[in-house]
Amino acid sequence: MKTSSKIMTVLSGMFLIALGVICMCSPVETLLSLSWLLGIMLIGAGLSTVGFWIKAHRFLPSAGTVLMSGMLEILLGCLVAVNIFETANSLTFLFAFFALMGGINIAVHSFDFKKFGFGGWWCIFAIGILAAVLGVLCFVKPIAAARAISIILGVSVILDGVAQITVVFGISRFERKVSDTINDVKDAIADKLSGR
Repeated sequence: MKTSSKIMTVLSGMFLIALGVICMCSPVETLLSLSWLLGIMLIGAGLSTVGFWIKAHRFLPSAGTVLMSGMLEILLGCLVAVNIFETANSLTFLFAFFALMGGINIAVHSFDFKKFGFGGWWCIFAIGILAAVLGVLCFVKPIAAARAISIILGVSVILDGVAQITVVFGISRFERKVSDTINDVKDAIADKLSGR
């Protein structure tokens, strides 16, 4: 790996760590940024879908639905990007809904594991109940849920940054070992050729 690539990767990792700390310290701004980013991503997806329609509408008999889907994605993206405060509130409730429904789903499926004789089914059931309770708490305390989302996002971004920096040090260490091994082989060949 080139030195410039290593420096860029380390700088990228440090930037991610700083961004993670900012996410954890600024939950409201994090949710607003996520809302704006979601809007931009929806617009991009819609433009991509419309681009696909432009190229494929002659070959697909039901291409009109593809165009309509792309136009709706663009419209939704514009609505989300313009109404970031409402979207930020919605993200908290969306997280709560997925936690609640996912928890119920896990708890119900734990009984399938029990039927098959899996002894740890109760752990799966407990995790499902905890996730469902978390979902209910997020509905009851949306501000705490917003902080939790920001902390989870911040921690994951920090871990990604640490991983990038660790990879650079790991690669450097591996390169040194390979270089040392090559030098040892060269020395051994030189000793053989010189008759030592």
